[in-house]
Amino acid sequence: SCKVCGKSFDTKGFLIKHVEKHAKEVESRCGVCGERLESSADLKRHLQMHRDSCRTCDFCGKKFPSIRAKETHARLHTGEKPFSCRHCGKGFSQKGNMMTHLQTHVEEKLSACDICGDNFRDMEIHMRTHSAQKPFRCKDCCKDFPRKSSLERHLKLHAGERPYICEFCGKTFIESTVLKRHIKSHTGGKPRIYTCETCDKKFTMSQHLDVHKRIHTGEKPFPCKVCGKTFRQIGNLDSHMRIHTGEKPFICSLCGKTFRQKISLETHERFHKKDKAFVCQVCRKGFVQKIDLKRHMLTHTGEKPFSCHTCGKSYQEKRNIETHIRSHTGVKPYSCDFCSKSFPRASNMETHMRIHTGLKPYRCPVCGKRFPRPGALRRHRKTHSAKRPLGCKVCGESFQSKGNIEIHMRTHTGIKPYSCSICGKCFPRPGALRRHKKSHSGERPYICEFCGKTYTERTSLTMHIRSHNTNRTVSRVSCDTCGKSLASAQILEVHRRIHTGEKPFPCHICGKAFRQMGGLNVHMLTHTGEKPFVCTLCGKSFSTKGYLETHIRFHRKELAFGCHLCCKAFVTKTDLKKHLLIHTGEKPYSCLVCGKSYQEKRSRDVHM
Repeated sequence: SCKVCGKSFDTKGFLIKHVEKHAKEVESRCGVCGERLESSADLKRHLQMHRDSCRTCDFCGKKFPSIRAKETHARLHTGEKPFSCRHCGKGFSQKGNMMTHLQTHVEEKLSACDICGDNFRDMEIHMRTHSAQKPFRCKDCCKDFPRKSSLERHLKLHAGERPYICEFCGKTFIESTVLKRHIKSHTGGKPRIYTCETCDKKFTMSQHLDVHKRIHTGEKPFPCKVCGKTFRQIGNLDSHMRIHTGEKPFICSLCGKTFRQKISLETHERFHKKDKAFVCQVCRKGFVQKIDLKRHMLTHTGEKPFSCHTCGKSYQEKRNIETHIRSHTGVKPYSCDFCSKSFPRASNMETHMRIHTGLKPYRCPVCGKRFPRPGALRRHRKTHSAKRPLGCKVCGESFQSKGNIEIHMRTHTGIKPYSCSICGKCFPRPGALRRHKKSHSGERPYICEFCGKTYTERTSLTMHIRSHNTNRTVSRVSCDTCGKSLASAQILEVHRRIHTGEKPFPCHICGKAFRQMGGLNVHMLTHTGEKPFVCTLCGKSFSTKGYLETHIRFHRKELAFGCHLCCKAFVTKTDLKKHLLIHTGEKPYSCLVCGKSYQEKRSRDVHM
């Protein structure tokens, strides 16, 4: 029972959820144990201790996301099996295992596979072995599996659960089959050995031998749908796809850096520990990875084993020759999801992505200003120096770098080296050419919220908005209703329509009205059917850029909105709001005829 209000509950977990309501009150008192805290923040941290104790196993100290998961796990220690088969009386610790066992008593017709000829009860599951379909995905590392049972076994890796113990040496295992193979090493029973006919390498499983044979045959049956690159194993393809999606699910607990592969994270953590296990025998220099030692040894021998067949240029590393060959072929495998621009190197694409994300990791130590690239920071640091050594001989203006003065001289010479491939017009700078090309593509993404006029550049829109401001003042104004501060009286006028409900821009087709002209322009796309924004990963098209950006977040699995009650996360804020109704029990949509309530509007509409 709650120590504050006396209300009683069936479990301690429900009590803790109830006690959180008291955390907002002035008196910070724990309803679980009655302890008084100094502030509501201290009370929340104190409640977290109770919550952790409820989800921690009393036998091994392992933590679980829910109390039910802890109770299920505890049966491994107690040996309790509350679920029994009604046919043979066999006991099970989980209901799902019992339901799977019940299928062995049901007489089902076996279906023959048209490809391999074997008979199976569930033909749908078996066909995934031929089609390589894997519908079950691990949320922690994004690995895919053909069966739910395979995913459940894999999840034990992340949870650290190893319930099967060898009675001879005490070694623990995740699966009973692995334990059985291990026991044979104690009893003398040797497992079956599969030998490669080409190189005589031995394997304990036929599946591993099949994958190994592809090294000799050159077979790569798993192609990438984005760039066409092929792989021998489906796991390698899954890791490769993260290059296109930008997904990095493995996070360093020390510095927060993210990685695409688990092995990259493990190597990175060794850099934190300064574990340099590989030492050069020539100069005694240490390295974290063996491959780094091999590269270092080339500096002593001077060997450059990788050479270009086109121009003969040699390199010490394979990745350098692969990047160099792209200069001959023109291949750019790394494309941006936002603007579809392509790059020959992954590092170039990551640097380019900072334009869209706004990330600026390089900080000036003098003034604190941040920059997306190290080159931009170097150029900026020169502005703090009083020396400007390069001067224009025509007008006398001085510049810090040779590149800047070369661009400036074009204003005197009239040279315009950048020409448009469509109309032939020339420009002195590449940025001016990029802005000009938007006039051919018809792209005008910047819309004036006062008159609906569109522009190709943000600066042009900013200058245009000043024409609506007759006072030409930059003083901010505040809304009388909500107190929000806005940049001009015209923007305030548009903002007030939120409170008054005024929508002066109606659609002439369906009559729907909008507060801003830009909203009407976006709505008109629903009548014309135009969807100019296309996803580069799956080809799906959208009417607005905002819908496309939200869709891309589903590909990347960016779960930015987390539930504070159950740790579940969602891609959009709308999905989080719908989920919270499960905890509150609220059903805001009710039937006008019978009064029945629903949590979602679409459920009410179907009921009507």
